[in-house]
Amino acid sequence: MSDLSAGPLYLGLAHYTEHAMYMGSKEYPRFNELANFLQTHGGNDNAFTTQTHTNYYFYVNSRSIKHGIEIFAASFRSPLFKPSVLEGEKQAIQNELEKDIPQTGWKKFSILKLMSDPNHPFHRFNVGNKEIFDSADFVTKIRWFYNTYYSANLMNTVILSNLPLVELEEIARREFSTIPSRNITKPT
Repeated sequence: MSDLSAGPLYLGLAHYTEHAMYMGSKEYPRFNELANFLQTHGGNDNAFTTQTHTNYYFYVNSRSIKHGIEIFAASFRSPLFKPSVLEGEKQAIQNELEKDIPQTGWKKFSILKLMSDPNHPFHRFNVGNKEIFDSADFVTKIRWFYNTYYSANLMNTVILSNLPLVELEEIARREFSTIPSRNITKPT
């Protein structure tokens, strides 16, 4: 579940999939249900995609953690990938790109990528942008990427809370054990 996993034909696909994961699930189909819940219960969420992995996280007040975990886990168990919702995420990624380009760290990283071996996956532009996403059927590709790389056997979960450990383990087993495991070999 990383930029290097997607391959040269799918520039930005890991990043686009990262954005798509929180956009509704079968159990919680409303757009941005997790973000809305968290904001009304003292929390927030975010995610980022790197060369080697994608990291999703959230925080919320302890009284609301159980329901937050339920919505969060459903995002990975049964994402909807609605085309109408995904269309808006193209612009969100474009906005991120435009915000990052002037940053010194971004410029240094881009130079490092340009100087790398052109045949190595690190050399590729992997953030994606609206032009790339408009040029192909990215809804189908997001579904492919999810079904190819989002597998319980490749995921790790950490829960930090003041709830008793036994209770946290029960919540984790109930919510995360139902995420499909496709027994995928970790991409190298």
